[in-house]
Amino acid sequence: MRIVPTLSSPGSGPRRDTRYPTAHWLGMAREASKIENLKLSAMELIRGYGAYARVTRCSITVPQHNDTTMHQAGAQIMALQPSDKNSFLFALSASELALVRSHLTSFDLRVGDRLHEVGSSVDDVIFPHSGLVAMTMSLRDGTGAGVILIGRDGVVGGLAAAARAPATCDAEVHIAGHASRMSASAFRYVLDQSATIRSLAARFDSAMMAQSQQTALCNAAHSVEARICRLLLEVHDRGNGNKVPLTQSTLAQTLGVRRTTVTLVAGRLEAAGALTCRRGYVQISNREELERRSCECYAHAKRYVARLFADTSEGSSATGSLENSGVTAV
Repeated sequence: MRIVPTLSSPGSGPRRDTRYPTAHWLGMAREASKIENLKLSAMELIRGYGAYARVTRCSITVPQHNDTTMHQAGAQIMALQPSDKNSFLFALSASELALVRSHLTSFDLRVGDRLHEVGSSVDDVIFPHSGLVAMTMSLRDGTGAGVILIGRDGVVGGLAAAARAPATCDAEVHIAGHASRMSASAFRYVLDQSATIRSLAARFDSAMMAQSQQTALCNAAHSVEARICRLLLEVHDRGNGNKVPLTQSTLAQTLGVRRTTVTLVAGRLEAAGALTCRRGYVQISNREELERRSCECYAHAKRYVARLFADTSEGSSATGSLENSGVTAV
């Protein structure tokens, strides 16, 4: 297998290929999301890799009809996702990005900031490049729970802005970072101008809705330990490194459980070697153990997203999809 990463960003000029040995990307892939258990067909994997190749401007060569190798390739490809770029913006072509760029401004995400509140109008659409935003629902007594996590993988407020609808939940920054934003009116203008951007936005909205539905099922059906493991895995996927800067109080708030419950479960996970609790953060020591103790919802959500973006290659023949995707079967 050969992966040729391109070190240029969208709109920055001609592509420049720099080849590294496969072992280099295997090293980077250790912290990447594992997809061995997604159980996608060979063609679905090829389509998904092709979509990812177009997003990251990579050229990918994988052996034909070799599921094991393609699973390994998938982990390597995921490791190539830039750690400081929003996935939605990075997926745009040069012309699409030019349409969006003039409307964007940068700002810092600070812990505790409310980007919008339930029932209020959504004035801005936000594209996180780092950090974590939790979409939460609250009750009269002040308790509540998180329903959606959005990091550099998503968009905050896009669905409500496009529909001119009030916010369905609060959007609160849980991990500090950096983001770009544009006004809701500018976002609607961009959607009107580009069918491709409309389609991309719809897919990101679908991914967000799938996450909220999976969370609803998870909260009703699974133990607190399994849910904590799933939450930590999802935060880890959206961050850099094994340090998760969330307090036990924030974890309890996000899960809608008591802090004492989180403390007890975290103690068991620490005894099992999965994590280490420190003041103000959790250090993931053994991701594999977290995956083992997590519920099926984590893998199911990842499988849906892989399928969702694999479908971007459909609508043409298999050969055409391969030729246009940056994936070559040999």
